[in-house]
Amino acid sequence: MSSSAGGSRPVVRLAASLIALGALAGRLGAQAPVGASTTAPRVVPPGGGERHPLPDGRVHYLKVGPANGGASYLFLGSEEMPPGTSTRTHLHEVDEEILIVHRGRLRVTLNDSTYTAEAGAVVYVPSGTWVTAANAGPDTATLMYVFPRGAVERCMQFPARPLTPAERAEASRICHTRFKGSPAH
Repeated sequence: MSSSAGGSRPVVRLAASLIALGALAGRLGAQAPVGASTTAPRVVPPGGGERHPLPDGRVHYLKVGPANGGASYLFLGSEEMPPGTSTRTHLHEVDEEILIVHRGRLRVTLNDSTYTAEAGAVVYVPSGTWVTAANAGPDTATLMYVFPRGAVERCMQFPARPLTPAERAEASRICHTRFKGSPAH
């Protein structure tokens, strides 16, 4: 085995790449899984989780995440959408999102394309995609959403009112979300 400088360059490049990847993961709020989870498994019943009603009648339930169940890496929530309601048009700058239509029929707009998503449909939303989901049926629709970053749970805990300067700073630091017609949030 040669100890010349030329032989160590791949190792140096690999180390530099790992350091850069670690810095990027830290910047995005990712947590590297380390061994087995110390959190107990659990079943969250329908209507269970941290409840967040919105002024238009929609209700978010934060079901599994760092604050709800102690998940160390991911976040899952649900949203009850009465007829005629919709999410605000928004874009996640760093997070991919999976939407699962549990009940009802939604009209989902991804950038400039609109789709119908019935119960059982799965919608993949890459980061950087403008998304809106609207209840297109006569009954309340239920939508599940999954994010790979547990820190997104905190974003869903912000109240449905204008944010204080401190909340806006926290939201800017962890959420990486933009809303059409609003400043970055």
